[in-house]
Amino acid sequence: MSALLTAVLIPAQPHQPVAALTLDAAALPLLWAEVGGPVDRVTLLEPAGTLFTNAWAPRFGLSANMRATVLAAAANPVWRGGTILGDALLVGDAHGGVETSADPAYTRMLLAPSGRYGITLRTPTGAQPPGALPPVWWSDPFAAYADGLLLARGYPHHTVRVHRLD
Repeated sequence: MSALLTAVLIPAQPHQPVAALTLDAAALPLLWAEVGGPVDRVTLLEPAGTLFTNAWAPRFGLSANMRATVLAAAANPVWRGGTILGDALLVGDAHGGVETSADPAYTRMLLAPSGRYGITLRTPTGAQPPGALPPVWWSDPFAAYADGLLLARGYPHHTVRVHRLD
């Protein structure tokens, strides 16, 4: 038996809650039930991770998953401009060719029932750019990602990090 890992399911329907799943790492290439078809990967750079999505989503006419889209765009500046269709499953970065559990930076934020969230911009080396961001907070992490992406337009190679303030 291979290792179990914690993943975060991000449904395409905004009224459905984000949920934690425990999966067998060996089953990741075969996530038909979780994403509704064969899988495709979107690499997240900061924090590191992978979003598994439905590779046939355009064929099936699946709806846009705006929560997964803003998460992917915030964590991978190279990927910005794409749209994730259908449900998405977030896991951790691959080490030695094997995916790991979703980064605690994601799970603490996405699985919390409520809270206050702030944003930071990070350079490709992990440093913060000069200048201060406005001292605002959001009650929804995905709204923070979306607004953070608007602020990041002036920094096209920077990632947007959302973090809990409480």
